[in-house]
Amino acid sequence: MEAWRQQYGESVLQPKENLDVASDPVVFRRDGLDPVTLVGWKKVARVDQETGDTVYVYVGPHGQNCADLDEAFAVYDSSVDLERGGPGKKAQQKLTFIEELLKIHQVTETVARDE
Repeated sequence: MEAWRQQYGESVLQPKENLDVASDPVVFRRDGLDPVTLVGWKKVARVDQETGDTVYVYVGPHGQNCADLDEAFAVYDSSVDLERGGPGKKAQQKLTFIEELLKIHQVTETVARDE
């Protein structure tokens, strides 16, 4: 192992305990949809000056500060929407299994007549 360490340096693998909160990816989980990883976002611990409590905020790649994950996702989604070409060109979201099943079996014929 020492020969390998001299040749290549220290291992890039670190135990999970040595990682801090900011190094973990920020993931927003949605009901019925795939989770979204907020690329470029970090969860940062800050100490409240008045109470001394540790508060977590979400910081975006362009310096955006959000108090909670829902707000961070809204900012992230709007920035991704702008990259797609504006609010009129939102990408379609994946349908859940139940929504797809209902879509397949929907009734398309007229049920009642005005007679």
